[in-house]
Amino acid sequence: MALTIDQLHNGICYWRLEKFPPDFHNTYYERDLVAVRANGVFNQQWWSRFLPVLQDWQAIRPCSHASLTSRAQARFEALSKTWTAVVASAQFLHAVQELDVAIQPNRPVHKS
Repeated sequence: MALTIDQLHNGICYWRLEKFPPDFHNTYYERDLVAVRANGVFNQQWWSRFLPVLQDWQAIRPCSHASLTSRAQARFEALSKTWTAVVASAQFLHAVQELDVAIQPNRPVHKS
């Protein structure tokens, strides 16, 4: 089931009204993953920073570092091309702006 923008905004408003922790935008990803952002450049240097993050999350089990590294290396070019196509797209940027709840911090809750 796909969610609508209004449902997303309603959920955000509910989050704020209920006094949940203020890390709605997940500060972990913003703070801790800044060092592993590829910014479109997927290469061995990026992978050597990102693989330990996967290891910390225990997200690589049962694969070995060597097998994952080999698979990642085979996909660096495709990852870079895809990242560039998506991020450079005006539609993507427009969608991000539309969903940026900071633009409308006091949007009222609408009953669905």
